[in-house]
Amino acid sequence: MLANKLKRELRNFLLVIVLGVISAFVVTYFFIHQFGATGRYQVKNALLSPATIPDLNYNDYNPKTSAFDRYVFMQVEFEYFSPEQNQWVRQKLDLDTYAKIYQLIEKDQSVDPVTEEQTSQYSVQPARLVISVKTESDAKWQEDVKVFQTVEFAQKGNGYRVGLHEDNPGVQWAYFEHPGIYQKILELLTKNITH
Repeated sequence: MLANKLKRELRNFLLVIVLGVISAFVVTYFFIHQFGATGRYQVKNALLSPATIPDLNYNDYNPKTSAFDRYVFMQVEFEYFSPEQNQWVRQKLDLDTYAKIYQLIEKDQSVDPVTEEQTSQYSVQPARLVISVKTESDAKWQEDVKVFQTVEFAQKGNGYRVGLHEDNPGVQWAYFEHPGIYQKILELLTKNITH
């Protein structure tokens, strides 16, 4: 009787261990599949949200002082080539306009794998949305401005790409597709200018 009870407890113990290991594999598979190393991004996880921008501040290397300084949000700009004016146009965006652009694309999923055709769209005058930061101190001896994040929009096609902050040197990009995104942004900017 004691031997049967011991066998039952051992069997139950082993069953709990096996089920725990299987559960761990299932949970791990879920997280890797859902959030893992697929190289896929959602815009809302790759691009700075409008709610976060006003509070943006961090320490970064300042080449003017050769030390770390506090950087804070400066501005959001949209720059594009205007064929009518035959020149680049740079327009400062208020946070409400940035929020509208963000809402247009926040649910987009990145393209994976990225084709040569998609990457070549950005070799000819892409429009750019640029989030800039500046040193917190306005003292001239340490004043510095940096690009915090860039989004490039292909003027032809539906593509855009978001610059990522990665540990690798150089700019890393997440590529996205959104039907008519470049035209939608230009229309949004035109509405904001006329109102």
